Amino acid sequence: MDAGGVPENIDIYAIATAIDSGRANYPPEAWLEREGWTSPVIVDTRDEVAHAYGLRGFPFWVFVNSDGTTALRVGGRISADELTVILQHLQ
Repeated sequence: MDAGGVPENIDIYAIATAIDSGRANYPPEAWLEREGWTSPVIVDTRDEVAHAYGLRGFPFWVFVNSDGTTALRVGGRISADELTVILQHLQ
């Protein structure tokens, strides 16, 4: 994403869900920073965002059009090429 693969009109957010202080990726903000994630992070301690978008597993991707409608939901890993194609088709 940082290498310029995301169109200028696209915003990407990480939603940290299923937070567990006993896991190696706790706290999520610090883990994402260590992993080099530079996009904003929403910490969803009550899984409200996850439920609103129909989270079914991890990782889970939700792509939202500029008008706020959900364009696509995808469970599982997405390759860089697949992500590029999806982002190019968002409205």
